[in-house]
Amino acid sequence: MLIVVNEKQSGTLLIKKVKASDVVNYLQPPQAQPTTTLLVQPANPNKVHLDSLGIVQVFARTDLTDQDYKQYLDSTPPGLTAFVWEQAKKENPKPQLLLPVPLVGVKGKNEFHNEKKI
Repeated sequence: MLIVVNEKQSGTLLIKKVKASDVVNYLQPPQAQPTTTLLVQPANPNKVHLDSLGIVQVFARTDLTDQDYKQYLDSTPPGLTAFVWEQAKKENPKPQLLLPVPLVGVKGKNEFHNEKKI
């Protein structure tokens, strides 16, 4: 599930998209190191609420930097030949939007489809 949070600026018509990292930090703030030793740490109310909704993981989706993107495309993945990898890059219908993903064998194909179902 993808959630986008927009914040309306009070007194104006401006709407600003909230950074994904800020939303994640609000929903699951980092655990501070206790200054005293407690047997039971206080429960994070946001975490308790997320658990009650069946949400087990919250993370920020990030985009690749241009350098990361180039490095990914320049290195041939294990299990593929350089020729096959180059062909996959050439046949990418939307190179600005999609990354080629190597699927080696039936097991790789099944794992890819199982991940997409979730």
